[in-house]
Amino acid sequence: MRNIISGECIIQETGVEQNDTQALYWFKQAALQGHCASQERLAYMYGNGKGCRKNLSLAALWYKKSALQESSYSQYQMGYCYYIGKGIKQDYQQAIYWFRKAADQGDDDAYNSIGWMYKCGHGVEQNYSLALEWFHKSAECNNSSGWYNLGCMYRDGHGTAQDLQQALYWFKKAQPTGKWNVDEEIRKLEAQLHA
Repeated sequence: MRNIISGECIIQETGVEQNDTQALYWFKQAALQGHCASQERLAYMYGNGKGCRKNLSLAALWYKKSALQESSYSQYQMGYCYYIGKGIKQDYQQAIYWFRKAADQGDDDAYNSIGWMYKCGHGVEQNYSLALEWFHKSAECNNSSGWYNLGCMYRDGHGTAQDLQQALYWFKKAQPTGKWNVDEEIRKLEAQLHA
């Protein structure tokens, strides 16, 4: 436990000078002892080159160790790693497996990712209705990706009848986050609805 506290203090500059290399060292000590949160932090540091050279393979390895201890965050990260082939061979079946594990624990990013996989037919049979359901679950958790994806689904009539009013609602909800460039979509939809 002392190792994780030392690592957190060094990362957060709590009474000590920030030093990513030292934080990495302490997180690794705790991670090697099986401490789940330290494994997660170590994976993040390897994945982002904090205190070390960026190493996506080591990031995936430590996320997997943490995911096996039921960390929903690490389970989501494993799904993402498998989905895009980040530090590990791309494998949609493994991606959906890990996203579902995270979703079982209420991870809203996992809900959205499962929706995306159903929308695209990656690792599962394409199913717009199921994609819509998963995007709704994500949106109910105030996930901006879920809001944006619902806007697209209602705009395009995927998994539901086309509903431009609903599309506009979801795009407007996603707009203030700045994550999605929806201004043009909103203008187009408003013009269509008021024509």
